[in-house]
Amino acid sequence: MISSSLFPIPYSLFPVPCSLFPVPCSLSPFYISFTNNLLEIEKKIKKKNYYTEILISKIAETGNIYELVGIRRDGYLFPMEIAVREAKLNQKKFYTGTFRDISERKESEAKLKENEQRFRSLSRATFEGIIIHEQGEIVDANTAVMQMFKYELSEMIGMNGLELIDSKYRDLVWKNLSSGYEKPYEVFGLRKDGSTFPIEIEAKVFFYRGNQHRVSAIRDITERKLAETALRESEEKFRAVMEQAADAFIIHDLQGKIIDVNQSTCQSLGYTRAELLNFYVENIDASFLSEEVYKKWQNMTPGVPITIQGIHKRKDATTFPVEIRLGLLKAGNGNLILALCRDITERKKAEKALLLEQEKSEKLLLNILPKPIADKLKENQETIAEGFAEVTVLFADLVGFTELASFAHPEKLVYWLNEIFSRFDLLAEKYGLEKIKTIGDAYMVVGGLPKPMENHAEAIALMAIDILEEVERFADEHKQDFRIRIGINTGPVVAGVIGRKKFIYDLWGDTVNIASRMESHGIPGVIQLTETTYQILQPKFLFAERGFIDIKGKGQMKAYILQGRKGVGERGSGEVGE
Repeated sequence: MISSSLFPIPYSLFPVPCSLFPVPCSLSPFYISFTNNLLEIEKKIKKKNYYTEILISKIAETGNIYELVGIRRDGYLFPMEIAVREAKLNQKKFYTGTFRDISERKESEAKLKENEQRFRSLSRATFEGIIIHEQGEIVDANTAVMQMFKYELSEMIGMNGLELIDSKYRDLVWKNLSSGYEKPYEVFGLRKDGSTFPIEIEAKVFFYRGNQHRVSAIRDITERKLAETALRESEEKFRAVMEQAADAFIIHDLQGKIIDVNQSTCQSLGYTRAELLNFYVENIDASFLSEEVYKKWQNMTPGVPITIQGIHKRKDATTFPVEIRLGLLKAGNGNLILALCRDITERKKAEKALLLEQEKSEKLLLNILPKPIADKLKENQETIAEGFAEVTVLFADLVGFTELASFAHPEKLVYWLNEIFSRFDLLAEKYGLEKIKTIGDAYMVVGGLPKPMENHAEAIALMAIDILEEVERFADEHKQDFRIRIGINTGPVVAGVIGRKKFIYDLWGDTVNIASRMESHGIPGVIQLTETTYQILQPKFLFAERGFIDIKGKGQMKAYILQGRKGVGERGSGEVGE
């Protein structure tokens, strides 16, 4: 713009006739402006056309290009650029001029200014420090930088950017600036008070109005460095714990690639750390595929560990069982899995030995108690008792065994008893009956409990027939005069467990007492039973009526002799009928 100091009058509008300029011009008449419109002054100046010639002559004298404001015929103002030259023709002086409408350029400049103001507002508001420098000197900076380095903007303008860098790092910063390096890097900044702090610098080159500038983004990374230090210390502590731990530690990604291991892992597997870091988990876990471990990884949640078992495979191809506790860890933008692996070989051996002992105990308990009763006892039921409306009870007693015990060797005696009663046990199992107990040379068995059965009387009768046959066979084998009495009765009983240390499952009631009397009042080698049992069995079995016998506490009771099953003969065995 032409400075108002060229004229002894205020900056204003001047009417210039188009005839003054021998160039094409559609802007006749037009006016040239130097400052804001001052209406009162303009009215006076319009009356003095000679000022126009003065203006033109002054522009011509300078030979420069000036920006003025033109006025179209419709009164519309527009920016223009003017250059005037003085010329002579035939001893006459005149002026030639060139005009250029610069409306678009002015609009662009206005937009650029607006963008500059917007950029400055954003740079002032951002938490990231921004410095703009040209040829090493700072030409602008935002508030964040001033707060970061404790300078005022007026102090920073004109400073060499390297003055904000700790002397130890200035060569590095200069090298990066000179080479156009644009990636972030870390150095230490230098505050006005001389203190230093860690910063991250990222610089880029840009061109503004034809000149090369550099904008540097500066971040105070003090907090990040403190966090990194704390993390590093934590990692060192974790590493120390890992290395001292007796259990194996394995860190791997969600694809199973092993990232890190401790010394215990190397020792347990027989590999070096370098070898293991080239492996995937499936290379050392023999159960990886069968246990679908990969799917379990994908379903894990941070902070919720899971425990699985696997089979680890050593370098020498031997295997051993492990318990693996898995935890999902956040690592940057992804996840890692920390696996704590414990060799449970000894525990598995102990569990196997315990299982064997439990099985032995279970068998021993089942030799004493029926399984349903044993299950109730294991559930810590304090009182186990149950009433049964109808069962059949059998008592069997070896005749003359007491006299035999007086001269037989104890081991021989026990051997005979064990042999014959073991055969009775097999018969009870065959017919689905429950052995209750043995008392001396007596054997007690019942049908219909603890699991009810409809044909309990028939099963007892068939076992009784087989008992007679087994005793005869046993007597022939050992050349001894073994005989047996058998008594049977049917009716209601109460069953339950008594004792705290040595348990026994027993029966009570008249049914039991009468069955015992049927045996004690019976005949050796004969099966004697009550009328109640007879009425149940008579359709399928052969009987002989013995008559009435005197039963203590009951008086006269009718008794029957079981001779065998119908269609089989007086004596014969067979499966229980439906």
